[in-house]
Amino acid sequence: MGGAVHALIGAAIGSLMKNKAGAFAAGVVSHAVADVLPHRDCSPAVEAPLMAAAVAMIAKWRGIDSPEFWGALGAIAPDAEHALLISGLIDADHEIFPTHIHDGKYHGPDSGERLSQVLIAAAACVVVMKRSGQPVSDEKAISVDKLLHDIDKNEKCVGPAEQNQLSLTER
Repeated sequence: MGGAVHALIGAAIGSLMKNKAGAFAAGVVSHAVADVLPHRDCSPAVEAPLMAAAVAMIAKWRGIDSPEFWGALGAIAPDAEHALLISGLIDADHEIFPTHIHDGKYHGPDSGERLSQVLIAAAACVVVMKRSGQPVSDEKAISVDKLLHDIDKNEKCVGPAEQNQLSLTER
């Protein structure tokens, strides 16, 4: 899954939790579950700003002291090793998160589509908004859908097998 989708899933799970530590741990677990699902990853140049925007949105929405924010951080934390790989600080064989190791053995297959991620992101937004008591407006749901659609249309997305190769060649 894309980093933004991981963050939104983590925020949704965090909205169901009472404490930040539990939300963070549940976010990490959600990362593994989401990575196993078939999906299409985008290049790090696309993923990083989207993930940052999602986390900033969650921080603005719910605050940095909320379980939603900490759930989002837990959900994106495993991808820190991708940043270390891209920056050259570690080699691919030093990744340790279960869905990142063994040449993608535990990573979901490339589905060739992003609709599933759009639907998951939209559902996660609805959960966070409903749990927070904020009204769920069509405008917010449409903006998430439009953001992911525009990226899918305009940016290079790759499958998991190509992701490691792309990461190493973009340095």
